[in-house]
Amino acid sequence: MKVGLLNLQHSQKNYGAVLQASALESVVRELNHEVTTINFVPYPDRPQPKSFKNSLIKILKSPLPKHFVRDVKHRLSPYYVFTRFRKAWLNVSKREFNNATDLKYLENEFDALIVGSDQVWRTEYTKPYRLSYFLDFAGANTRRIAYAASFGLDRLSEDDPKLLERIRPEVKRFHSISVREDSGVSICRSELKVDATHVLDPTLLRGRAFFDEIIESENLKLEYKGLPYYKLDSSQSFLDEINAAGKVLNCSSINLYEAENLDSGKFVSVFEWLARLREAKFIVTDSYHCVCFAILFEKDFVCIANPERGISRIESLLSALGLKSQIVNEDIAFSQEIDKYTNIDYKKVTQKISELRIQSLAFLKASLS
Repeated sequence: MKVGLLNLQHSQKNYGAVLQASALESVVRELNHEVTTINFVPYPDRPQPKSFKNSLIKILKSPLPKHFVRDVKHRLSPYYVFTRFRKAWLNVSKREFNNATDLKYLENEFDALIVGSDQVWRTEYTKPYRLSYFLDFAGANTRRIAYAASFGLDRLSEDDPKLLERIRPEVKRFHSISVREDSGVSICRSELKVDATHVLDPTLLRGRAFFDEIIESENLKLEYKGLPYYKLDSSQSFLDEINAAGKVLNCSSINLYEAENLDSGKFVSVFEWLARLREAKFIVTDSYHCVCFAILFEKDFVCIANPERGISRIESLLSALGLKSQIVNEDIAFSQEIDKYTNIDYKKVTQKISELRIQSLAFLKASLS
């Protein structure tokens, strides 16, 4: 089959988004299908020439660094960081699509369209192109598939009856539907009136070897091994706790989400982000995909509960793997009882993932057969 993938890979600051997209593309290709990731970059998220120009002017006005070219590329992060990864590890469509009208060009371009994974069905995130992520642009003869689509929460993110009325007919045109969380199965059944299968996120479906290959492709030589943290919403109290945990573990910490420090030119590459997680002694995060990689690399970790971003998706994953005890509230001083979160029995975890991987792959194979 000729298969098109639609997801949130266009993000310029989301490591998980590009990595899960690459993983799903790789799995579909290994099933002997021709696969393309649709380069859908909605206008609100598209890099603006003005901001790019301003960034370049700012760099040129500063003292020239020793390795100027390398530093320019680094300081133009995150655009450069994520674009470089896409060029190496995604087969992105040559044409860029910026709105719903553009996507109609793809009406009969593919035998099958897969939407997912990540929070593609969290409609508050996908405005004003919500219906595009329910594949409303697909032609009558195009097979619609959802793989590990996520609502992000344990409910629909918008309480809008009119929107629900528009979504339901589109969902009923799907050939098969799978979701990333058990709560998604309930939402599909109760709100959208369709059945759905619970499957693994593409990162866990693809497995560790693929990400080891990505890391090794860069020939990285890291001097640091210790306590990386990847927290999307930081606070001084959290940073104090990180420092305390580093002292207990006798290692230093490093921030793997440095968007707030872009002016200093710090935004690690996707390759380095992965490598630092693989080499970690202990990981602290509030990110779903960072948790996935902690598990793939068999690292001890804690996940800080972040209700505003949605904790149900993380609870669903960790409950299924017997790791729910790794979740802590932000006001918990986990550094004072770090032993509670170490020595995870990854033999049991790996066995469970293997079982879920068989089921998830079977869903994908059947959907594309």
